[in-house]
Amino acid sequence: MTKNEISAIYDPDFETLLNQWGLLAKLQQGGLKCSICKTILTQETISAIYSDSGSIKFVCDEPDCIKAFLAKKEAKYRV
Repeated sequence: MTKNEISAIYDPDFETLLNQWGLLAKLQQGGLKCSICKTILTQETISAIYSDSGSIKFVCDEPDCIKAFLAKKEAKYRV
C-alpha cells in the first residue's frame, strides 16, 4: 500500500486564504480559471490548489481535470 499526503482547507477558512493570497476578488469577479481546461472557477468548483513555478494554480471539479492533475503530479515526483 502506498502512502499519500493529503492537505485540506476547512471551508470557512478558504475565503480567508484566498484573500491573503490576493485572489478572493479575482475569484469573485470570474477571473480564476482551471489550469487544465481553462473553465472559469467558482468557490464551489475548485477541487485542487497547487504551486507551479511560483504561481498559484487551480483545478476544477471535472473528473478529467482531476485525473490530468493527478497524473501530472505523479509524473513530477517519479524517481
